[in-house]
Amino acid sequence: MTVIEGRLVRGLGQAAGFTHLTWVRRQLIELAGIDPHPGTVNLALGDDTNRTRWRNWRERPGHAMTPADPAFCSARCYPVRIEGRVPAAVVLPEIAGYPEDKLELVAALPVRLHLSLGDGASVRVELCRPLVATAVLFDLDGTLVDSVGAYVEVARIAARSQGLEMSEQQVRHSLATGSNFWKDAVPQHRHDGAAVKKAMTAHARREWPRVLREHGKVFQGLAQTLDALKRRGIGLGIVSGARAEVLELLREDGCSTGSTRSCSAPTYPGASRIRRAS
Repeated sequence: MTVIEGRLVRGLGQAAGFTHLTWVRRQLIELAGIDPHPGTVNLALGDDTNRTRWRNWRERPGHAMTPADPAFCSARCYPVRIEGRVPAAVVLPEIAGYPEDKLELVAALPVRLHLSLGDGASVRVELCRPLVATAVLFDLDGTLVDSVGAYVEVARIAARSQGLEMSEQQVRHSLATGSNFWKDAVPQHRHDGAAVKKAMTAHARREWPRVLREHGKVFQGLAQTLDALKRRGIGLGIVSGARAEVLELLREDGCSTGSTRSCSAPTYPGASRIRRAS
């Protein structure tokens, strides 16, 4: 009786805005343990057995979602797993005449993509307890450490060493897309373009520790946030390809949580590292 099966169908495409609302996200995190992926997943319940099971679910109190905006109705949510793998919640609006053959879910992941499902696919949903986080893994650049200013400065320094210019917009675009820093800095007609890019890369690596110390900074309130998570018994870790210098900024800001042990620690610049606070 805790499992319902339905067919995947398209909704009206209007739910993405709903899941972006701050009060909706906050309550789904608190009540169901998920940070919702934009939009909803809709299941059509085509047989009496599953419609009866859904009616039985609806008789349970669920978790009340109270709107912060009077333009929205109240709702209930029920923590579930989709196909036993994807954390989600069934959201039931408290409105008269809401269809009894429809299941509307909000998931932590893009369900169609994650499970390779198309319209009409059969999907199983199981009631469960809310997802409880036992550990949080953080990236460094742009998550714990505001290093954009340092990247802009080191790119400009390296470009000037070769008589070139690098704009902040170019740097931000490279960071956002993962593209090569020097792609747009070196004119395509230059026959020595490859050598120039190599020289700028080497210059940037030499300057990076100093520039990072001068222009990098941890985000405000970081130490307090990490301490709050630790007090709740949540394990903390860092997963990053950043160089070790970035970790020093955390220690200087008082964010060190004890000894830091490397689970996978290649020593060459830019190598991926997974670090666990113990």
